[in-house]
Amino acid sequence: MKQPKHYTSIDDLPQYNWRMIGEKNDLSFMLIDKHKKFDKAKMKIAFDKIKDEYIDTFGINDNYLKILELKRDIAILEIDMAISKDRTIKNFIRISKIELDNLLKSSDNSKQSQTTFALTKHLKCYISEKDLSVRQYAELVEGMKNDLTSNKAA
Repeated sequence: MKQPKHYTSIDDLPQYNWRMIGEKNDLSFMLIDKHKKFDKAKMKIAFDKIKDEYIDTFGINDNYLKILELKRDIAILEIDMAISKDRTIKNFIRISKIELDNLLKSSDNSKQSQTTFALTKHLKCYISEKDLSVRQYAELVEGMKNDLTSNKAA
């Protein structure tokens, strides 16, 4: 199946779509024309490239790093349980999954709208996530942080 036209970079993917992919785990937000059928595996690879580009450009925050580490730990525990047949490991997996769920709930979803509100207030104009690319949005956030930091230092 030929992939329909989709976003390929943080320069063209709208911030709103980036957030929806993260919140809903819905890769259809990668599509320029959302009503097309697509190969999920290939679209996942395309999205992973965009995530890599984001991390290469802006780095990785501590919360996201904790999420990745927990996902890795859960995978290792699941492999250990499958190999050893030790069912007591399932308790550690449950605990780790609860911790992961709590981290995911407290992460970017609620903070994203707070950040957009803060940007709107800081810039004194309405900010639409649909009109800004991921790069533009991240650069505005960085600029606002720098402004606030320099104002505190002065």
